[in-house]
Amino acid sequence: VLGPAMLAGGLFKLGKSAISTAGEFEALKTRLTAMTGSLKEGTRLFDNFNKIAATTPFAVSNVVEAGASLQAFGVNSEKMIKPVADLAAFMGLDVVDAAGAMSRCRRHFERKRNSSVNKRFARY
Repeated sequence: VLGPAMLAGGLFKLGKSAISTAGEFEALKTRLTAMTGSLKEGTRLFDNFNKIAATTPFAVSNVVEAGASLQAFGVNSEKMIKPVADLAAFMGLDVVDAAGAMSRCRRHFERKRNSSVNKRFARY
């Protein structure tokens, strides 16, 4: 008698988890769609990040979060998410933290470059 009840409880939890995951994926797609301004582009990015996540130890949600972080700071996320994920895995870091660090570095170098250019033109 206990066996069928346990099986039913397990199936319920599995179904609930699948619905939760599907909802999470939709939220991630919505975020990418808002970032890109296009449903087609957001879905394409999500699919690309999903494929990359399958080759890393990271969850899809973390890879999407990392990609969104890169994109938000002007880094080509499609080009850079795989190297960032590989480096994070190699170094034992979280992919979101690694992407954030890369974004901060890019922002730092952009400021330095702009400052250097402004100083050169200030002389004229």
